[in-house]
Amino acid sequence: TGVLLALIRLACTHDGQTKASPAEQRVLQAEQYVREHFPTIASMREVADHVGISPDFLRHTFKKLRGKSLVRYLNEVRIDRAKTLLGHSKLSLKQLAPLCGFNDEYYFATVFRNLTGTVPGLYRKNHK
Repeated sequence: TGVLLALIRLACTHDGQTKASPAEQRVLQAEQYVREHFPTIASMREVADHVGISPDFLRHTFKKLRGKSLVRYLNEVRIDRAKTLLGHSKLSLKQLAPLCGFNDEYYFATVFRNLTGTVPGLYRKNHK
């Protein structure tokens, strides 16, 4: 839904119906960069550098405009990918975690549980 919302916002700005502020444009660029590079993003500085603003400004602006942190958004994108892989593959958590941008399966499982309320194995069992 986050991706769909971003696409709708982007379409509205291109239609001329709404003019995105420079801050909104930067946040949209950051969201796009995260969606395209989530498996390899090592820090929020990388995203800020791509967008061309300081990490602190991006952090504050993103939180103000989206109501959540950029780190949370990144984790949501990663977990959305994980859900797809869990439902359509037999990859182990150890194999799946790096494909979603996590360094190890333990941190991946923790983030997955925090965002979904369930553990990856149970999610896989219920969504096959």
